[in-house]
Amino acid sequence: MSIKVYTDQGVDRKKLVKLANNFNLEVVHVDHYEQSLKHAEPISGVFVLGQSMLDGGDYLGGEDVREVEAIIGQNGQKHSLDIAHIYSAYHGGCRYFVTANPKDFIRNVRHDPASNGRRESLEALLRGMKIVTLEELKAEFKA
Repeated sequence: MSIKVYTDQGVDRKKLVKLANNFNLEVVHVDHYEQSLKHAEPISGVFVLGQSMLDGGDYLGGEDVREVEAIIGQNGQKHSLDIAHIYSAYHGGCRYFVTANPKDFIRNVRHDPASNGRRESLEALLRGMKIVTLEELKAEFKA
């Protein structure tokens, strides 16, 4: 059985595909949020009333989407997409959320005081899913 990994925009595709092939990872993404990624299978995304598009297999976010929003913050379109990506990855059964933009809301280092504990708070809320950079994901499988 493969491990489901959600890829955010900007993750090095060649490195991720190589890692996926070596460790039987299923790479997924909600392609209508930003762009379709050839190396990722599409999954259904979340919609929040008054905020996003309704398309295909999308579903209405529950109360926990508001908790994700409270952790990440609500600073315009960029954060709305971050919220939608993370929430969709969690409800899509992903074990990992891989991002190339950790400074946006999770910081580069776990337990970085400058992040106000966002990554740790998200992982505590979205139990079973880790938020990682590609380098951290590689380290998880090389250990």
